[in-house]
Amino acid sequence: LLHWCQKMKLTPAILHGFSLGGHMASLAFTNWPGPLSLLSCASWSSSSTVFCDGVLSRTIPWSLLKRQ
Repeated sequence: LLHWCQKMKLTPAILHGFSLGGHMASLAFTNWPGPLSLLSCASWSSSSTVFCDGVLSRTIPWSLLKRQ
């Protein structure tokens, strides 16, 4: 998407997201070499909370992972 924005001269682009989306926007922001703005709301520096304690924690087979 960022490459497309650059090609269409829609720069500087603004990335935004809330919670896990904010975390993902932050990851993209830190890896983009050009000018870019970021609006990250209710985001953590790590997504581990979502996978360990949040909604996605019930989708991970923790007992299977412990045995591996």
